[in-house]
Amino acid sequence: MPPAPQSLRLTQFVALGIFGGVFVFAPLAFGGTTWMTAWWIHAILLCAVLVWMADRLVTLRWAKVPWLCVVLVFCLGLLGASYYFNPRAIHQEDTWQFIFRLAHHSWLPGSLDAASTGPVVWQLGALGLSLLAMIDLAGDRRARWLLLRMVAASTLVVATIGIVQKAGGADAMLWATPEQSGSVFFGAFRYHANAASFLNLGWPAALAVWIRSRRNRPQGLVTSLDLCSLVICLLAVFVNTSKAGHLLGIVGLLAAGIIFWRDLIPVGASKRVLALLAVLFLALFVIAVLPVFSGSMERWNQLLATDGLSNGRVIAYRCWLTILPDSGWFGTGPGTFRLVFPYYVAPFAEIGNGVWTYAHQDYLQGLIEWGYLGFSLWVMLFGGAIVSGFLHLRARRKGVQVDLSTSVAMLALFLLLLHALVDFPLQIPAVQCLVVFYLALLWSAGWRARRVIKGQKKPPSRKGDSISSESDELLISRSKRDGA
Repeated sequence: MPPAPQSLRLTQFVALGIFGGVFVFAPLAFGGTTWMTAWWIHAILLCAVLVWMADRLVTLRWAKVPWLCVVLVFCLGLLGASYYFNPRAIHQEDTWQFIFRLAHHSWLPGSLDAASTGPVVWQLGALGLSLLAMIDLAGDRRARWLLLRMVAASTLVVATIGIVQKAGGADAMLWATPEQSGSVFFGAFRYHANAASFLNLGWPAALAVWIRSRRNRPQGLVTSLDLCSLVICLLAVFVNTSKAGHLLGIVGLLAAGIIFWRDLIPVGASKRVLALLAVLFLALFVIAVLPVFSGSMERWNQLLATDGLSNGRVIAYRCWLTILPDSGWFGTGPGTFRLVFPYYVAPFAEIGNGVWTYAHQDYLQGLIEWGYLGFSLWVMLFGGAIVSGFLHLRARRKGVQVDLSTSVAMLALFLLLLHALVDFPLQIPAVQCLVVFYLALLWSAGWRARRVIKGQKKPPSRKGDSISSESDELLISRSKRDGA
């Protein structure tokens, strides 16, 4: 019988607590969309990283982080530093013109405005270090599930606040006045699409937490509470008036049904009980959605009446494509899209003269700001995580049950990357925090998979919901669970 895993050290627990606190704080702090809340979110993340580093120094152990991920984060850090310290120009806000600098190294990447790039580089630096810390911490099963439960709790808080707002006809979002809130707020998010991105990242974690509780204690109170939490999170996706959120919610539910169908079937339930449960869930859905049904239908009717996106964002996307030849390999610099696009809108009168802070298409904005070089590094960072997740699932393909943490991370990122095609979720700090967490789960899963494949560590036969501290619940039959 394998030895019991050691308890989490105090420093590990503190780091996990800080990361979990950020997951809860960020969506309540306007999603980090103000400069002050963004600064605090990333400062707190750096505090968690410092605690993690202290833990590594005290134990004199190397972090369990794939070398490829370390190299990619380091390269992106160097690229960001080059953008900031080697600016090509200075932007004048009053005249909206660029004053180009002669003391610029043309063979190095440089931003068109260091003042706009600096905050973005600071934030991405904190996120990059947090990614490395979370990958190392996620090697422990208990740490993974603690953070997953914190993500689920954070999503539940946002979902509950948003549902109450919509059901009560609130005229202002959390912590703000009606003038500051606009008309499409949800929770503490001023823009409902940002809330939709957060919810569609969060409910897969709630699903994983419920399935894990159900596998361990099918009739337990915690299992019932986790199910209620999942239902509320899913209802919030459709109570929110974001059209993309609705579509992605449906896609996510279908994908979850295919992946986790074994766990979604009630054990030992009769057809009459199943029918009753279906009626109850349908009634709850109608009660929650009806108060905002008219608003959602109005937005869908507007979309259909204007022939979809052809009169709006598609035209904008055509405009953004004309910027790519000039942005080249090095791009214009992170955070400079809003400064650059006005020079290209003249042939596209339909766009108007307003200011677009974001491109509403993260891939095009990434190509414009980071260039082909930087965008390639980001693709490798995300692609490497996804490949690592597939490696882990392939290494565990003979298991009876579906691997939870890796599968929900893949599902959540899939929904996020789809949403990035028509909006800017990757620019919102609250969403970025969850994205970093899911990337960490996948990179860590690949690390564990390689150890299993190489035979460096055989997975022990362990009761509960996992086979070891470095793997998830697969090969344990229902009759051998002890509720761990």
